[in-house]
Order: sequence, then structure tokens, then C-alpha cells
Amino acid sequence: MSGYEYTVSRVVDAPVEKVWRVWTEAEHYAGLFHTAPGSAELDVRPGGAWKITMTGDEPMTGTYAEVVPNKRLATRMDIPGQEPSPMVMDLTDLGGRTEITFTQTCATKEEHDQSKEGSQILLRWCADYVATV
Repeated sequence: MSGYEYTVSRVVDAPVEKVWRVWTEAEHYAGLFHTAPGSAELDVRPGGAWKITMTGDEPMTGTYAEVVPNKRLATRMDIPGQEPSPMVMDLTDLGGRTEITFTQTCATKEEHDQSKEGSQILLRWCADYVATV
């Protein structure tokens, strides 16, 4: 896919297994995304679906494209009228700490800028949330 690619990363003070659980267990996923408890539905397998509802918003939905436990999670978000582009999260085990790297290629500059900003927010939320788990 040609377009506008970005990569953002952050090291968090948590082992890779904990970071993986935060992204793949519904209870933690809801906490990470600041949704109401019980609002996340995850079927973490290639082709499996995910769904969350942010407070007062329409549900966000998508699918998992690739799942490699404790290493890689590639997802697609459903966007009406658009072909979803995968968001890839790679985890690097740093011996008790974890580097999280997001990569995505977007169709437009506007989508790139919004997605990159959102990914940076997610990295911050993840760092904050894993400290509480």
C-alpha cells in the first residue's frame, strides 16, 4: 500500500507478557482505552473481531490481521467508506521493560496526522495503565 507511513515507539516499565495481556484481555483493553468496564469484546486471533465503545460514542470495531503472542499484533479498524489499513504493534522484550512500536500506512496526510497523534496517545495511556496492573 502506498501512502503516508509513520512509526512511533515508547519503552514502558513492564515485562512483555504484561503488555501483551493489556492489549489482548478485554478487562485490561477497556482500562487502556478508558472505556466502561465490560465494554470491550476481543476475539484475539487472525480474522477475529474486536469492539469497544468510548463514553458517549458509537462503537469502534475492527479485526485482527496477525497475532504472534508477546511479539506482534496487527489490527484493522472499520472506517465507513474506507479500506482499513493495518496498524501493527511490535513488542520488543528489554528484560523487564518493553519497547512498543506502532507502524501504519495511511491513505491521506490528514489520516496520517490523526492516526499518528492517536498512536502517541495510546503509547502514553499504555505506559500509565501497565503501571497500575
